[in-house]
Amino acid sequence: PYVEKVLNGESVLYESQIPYKNGGTRFIKATYVPHYNSEKEIAGYVSLVLDVTREKEREEELKRSQSNLQDFVENATIGLHWVDENGIIIWANQAEMDLLGYTSAEYVGQPIQKFHADQDNIDEMFQILMNKGSIKNREARLVCKDGSIKHVLVDSSVHWDNDKFVHT
Repeated sequence: PYVEKVLNGESVLYESQIPYKNGGTRFIKATYVPHYNSEKEIAGYVSLVLDVTREKEREEELKRSQSNLQDFVENATIGLHWVDENGIIIWANQAEMDLLGYTSAEYVGQPIQKFHADQDNIDEMFQILMNKGSIKNREARLVCKDGSIKHVLVDSSVHWDNDKFVHT
């Protein structure tokens, strides 16, 4: 079908999986471009075929690694969350929800300050982070859904993309 398309004047780009002589599989990326003669009629086509097997294998390995890391973080036994530059919780794992008693809908999207019993403490931590510092074993008191207080140790740093604050 690709040759038919290119001979009808369409440029074609496609990827395909093909069997290889040793019983394995190779992945290719191909481009077909119509070739015109001096009378502006299609006289054939030019093709470029690249073996992208290594790239596909790397992509699959990256997907597996990302999936494993996501599983590890989501199922960690310690509470983890991300906060944006405005102090809004943008993600939290299940251990964090279990620790504080909130659902994700009640927690994510809220200001982190709402869950800290000591406003000066969280404000100071946020200032340290905004100034590219990090927090190690900082004591904090968190407010649970049932009104009780949990004493925790906070470790935090900011993920920066160049000078843009991505999340804590």
